[in-house]
Amino acid sequence: MDNHQTEVLIVGAGPASLALAIELGSRAIPCIVVERNAPEARDQRVQIANGHTRKLLHRWGIADISPEPMLPPDLLLAADSLARVENACDRSACCDLHDAQPARWVARRVLEHALREHARTLPHVRFRFGCELRGFEQDQHGVRSIIHDCGSGTDCGIASAYLAGAGAVVAAGIGARIERPAGDAAPAGLCLESYSDRRVFVCGGGTRMPLPFDGHTMNLGLADGVNLGWKLAAVLHGWGGASLLDSYQAERGAVHRRIVDGAPACLAALDAPCPGGMEEGAAPQRRLRGSPRGGQQARTPPHAIAAAPAWMLDGGALYEGFGPGFTLLATGGWTTADLQLAQHDATTLGVPLSVLRPAVPGLAALYGARLVLIRSDLCVAWRGDAWPYEGRALLELVTGHRTCTEHASCRKCYR
Repeated sequence: MDNHQTEVLIVGAGPASLALAIELGSRAIPCIVVERNAPEARDQRVQIANGHTRKLLHRWGIADISPEPMLPPDLLLAADSLARVENACDRSACCDLHDAQPARWVARRVLEHALREHARTLPHVRFRFGCELRGFEQDQHGVRSIIHDCGSGTDCGIASAYLAGAGAVVAAGIGARIERPAGDAAPAGLCLESYSDRRVFVCGGGTRMPLPFDGHTMNLGLADGVNLGWKLAAVLHGWGGASLLDSYQAERGAVHRRIVDGAPACLAALDAPCPGGMEEGAAPQRRLRGSPRGGQQARTPPHAIAAAPAWMLDGGALYEGFGPGFTLLATGGWTTADLQLAQHDATTLGVPLSVLRPAVPGLAALYGARLVLIRSDLCVAWRGDAWPYEGRALLELVTGHRTCTEHASCRKCYR
């Protein structure tokens, strides 16, 4: 049995796995993606790529994905309440000047092709199609996986520092179980109780039972991969602490549960009973008006608030100036001493930090602070009007080298 070695073994080639591979590969972290299906397997689903997804794609250089024709520009949202976002998928009619990347209908096969082709341009990403994970074991040094070649019928071993993926074998291997809510009512969707076990992580569709009508699978999966990707890279590069990887479930699990908890309201909006034994691809009795796959975009939890969009004076989007590590956004009223101290603290700890000082009117009011620390996944880690005297402690907190038990939201610390 041939043996191979990599830093991260990724199981599956859906949006979550491809996003993970791109995040790792763009940070020079070697990874291998194993996928049972052929690379051009056609997924006929059409879903909405929301604004956050399109911002992430744009940062990777994947901006020009052809929209799916003949679909309505309006988006109907359903969860705790109903609302219609007019022209949410029509850039030409968009009236929100802060919306740099509006939602767009895309065929999932088109998106996956674009992600896959971009990942192939990264020298640290390798693909093995026609292969599947058969099992794995782990210890404090790494993970050893058995990969089966479905064509030749042979097995090989891959040693890696970490294993991540959406397959059932991954979830079963860490003993992850589905959360069972109290009461006798059959839930419309369920989440895993645990997303990880030491060096093994579940991401994408493996974290929850899919809701075939909610339209979130693609966006949630891609955000899962980005969240886990930069954190794994930080740990492997040495500037991420042990608790940083624990935050993956804390942040993404809260989003997944919000989607699942909103499922009954979505079904009520459809005026249809909760279908029993639904499988992915099944259709509810009715669909939301004007939307083949409607659903409310989940709000991120308090410690992973998305950075507010805005336009630069030169016409570019604000997020285009964010760096590959952390970005300290100086919105206005800051001092040179603040920026110098922040850069000194980051350099001392080896944390990649870039400073952005855009001349954008009203930016301080938009963010509610003079200084904003933004992560590479476009989420806010901290806000304040001055860089704290114990700035190194703040950076240790947001990079996982220390934990905060006083606040549920790390961005409230050291304000």
